[in-house]
Amino acid sequence: MPHTPPDEYIPGEAKALAAEAPVRVSVLDPPEDDEDEAFSITRPPSQRRLWEAAQCLLTDETGKEVTFGSLMPSWPEGLGPSQRDASLTPRTIVLFIRHFWCGSCQDYMLHSVAKLDPEVLEKHNVKVVVIACGGWKTIKSYRSLFKCPFPMYADSPRKLYTLMGMIRPLPLGGDPSQVMPYNQGGIAHATWQGISSGLTRLHQSYPGYWKQLGGEFVFSPKYQCDFAHRMTYGTNHMEAVDVLKYAGLDEDARRAAVHGQEPATATDTSTTAVPTECAIDVAEPVEPPDADKNDLDRRFAEEMARDKKRDEELERGVSAA
Repeated sequence: MPHTPPDEYIPGEAKALAAEAPVRVSVLDPPEDDEDEAFSITRPPSQRRLWEAAQCLLTDETGKEVTFGSLMPSWPEGLGPSQRDASLTPRTIVLFIRHFWCGSCQDYMLHSVAKLDPEVLEKHNVKVVVIACGGWKTIKSYRSLFKCPFPMYADSPRKLYTLMGMIRPLPLGGDPSQVMPYNQGGIAHATWQGISSGLTRLHQSYPGYWKQLGGEFVFSPKYQCDFAHRMTYGTNHMEAVDVLKYAGLDEDARRAAVHGQEPATATDTSTTAVPTECAIDVAEPVEPPDADKNDLDRRFAEEMARDKKRDEELERGVSAA
């Protein structure tokens, strides 16, 4: 069952924002319901949308291309449905940051994401992946500079960002109440830090589209999204330790998963209003992944049918044993 983020991550006029935000025209034929096309802060993408997104190509720090689907979790081969322990459901947390020069995202990486212990998360069957919208050649220096302990990939065309519903661009101006605790130096400091780091300490490559916002997602097997949170400002990522809750970690497990000092938890900003002019700022169009529109539905249905048949065969084997 998909989870909803706590109120501190959802500005007060979120419904109005969603109603006025731009929509994406699906490459699926027939297209998905309008509800799945409009911007939403918390609505998880549908299973079919995730299947479509799984075809997107990402690039790692060596220049190697992988599909987004290859990063999604799956049950061990040969394990039937009745043998799967729900408490150990494999999950992948995907953190979409903004551009490489975003000082707020640099703070998020250093003061929130870098605090997580990959070994502890592995014991809970949880993996973390970070995705940026800049050029892949910057990844290695970015991970080193901001101590990112997790694999990182680039989606320079922003096709995956679009399919995952991050279609609202950075609003003009800012909202101090949407500055999360990981922004330890404030907006002005983060802006200066981002520019200076980009010019002097990061590999000189395409930093990414400056208006792109990110988000946090939790995925489980079979193209399921258990949790979604999309940014509405350049400073309101969800604290990494808070995302762990939606990946199935209880309070003790979350505490154990944090290196050193515990990151500050988010403050309550549930009464914050989103300026109405921010809701109508339209992002530059992004081309969706190339695909034969008439072929997508058939391929999706065939894969789901194969998966169902495989599970049924595994269950028959378990019963026979």
